Amino acid sequence: VASAIALLPAIFAYALFKRFGAVAKAYRFFLCHSKLDAGAFARWLKMQLVASGRIKKDVFLDADNLESLDTLLTFVATDVQ
Repeated sequence: VASAIALLPAIFAYALFKRFGAVAKAYRFFLCHSKLDAGAFARWLKMQLVASGRIKKDVFLDADNLESLDTLLTFVATDVQ
C-alpha cells in the first residue's frame, strides 16, 4: 500500500504531462488516397470533417498538404495526432 501511495505523485505528474505538456500536433486526421480510385471521396471526406465543426484541428489531405514523398513518414509521425 505504501509503495502505491508513493507512486501517486509520479502518476499524477505523468497525467499532467500527457494532458498539457505534450507537443501539439497540427492535424487530427490524415487522408491519403489513390487519385484514380478515391480522389473525389477523399476530398469529400475532408470537406465533411471540416464542416462538421466537431474537430479542433485541421485535416491533412495528401493532395493539398504533402510537399515531398521523402518526408511523408516523418510528417505523419510528428504532425498527425
